[in-house]
Amino acid sequence: MVQPVAQPARLSDELEHWMNDEASEKTLGGLVAAFGEKSFAVLFVVLLGVSALPVPTGGATHVFEILAALIALQLIAGRREVWLPARWRGLPLGGARQPRFLASLLRFIRRLERFSRPRL
Repeated sequence: MVQPVAQPARLSDELEHWMNDEASEKTLGGLVAAFGEKSFAVLFVVLLGVSALPVPTGGATHVFEILAALIALQLIAGRREVWLPARWRGLPLGGARQPRFLASLLRFIRRLERFSRPRL
């Protein structure tokens, strides 16, 4: 008897679970610790998702783009896990507008997930 293949968890569901989990830190380091090897992809989505949203950012996206470039260089170099300086690991992914931003980002990701297909 052939067993059905389990559907992989969607990124939006995993992100929502991480955001609603009271025990997890809402910092870059907490995100890396929670997602492990998948943290490269998750960090790209979160850091570059800011510039994809139709909200004014006041130039803050440039900081996120620098972080994303550092992470991309690590991926090119063949690292298996994300390395961030200790100071950057403690950067909070929050602020006064965190709930609004995260809600918008999750809606955007869910919209994209409707059209994408799981790979491997």
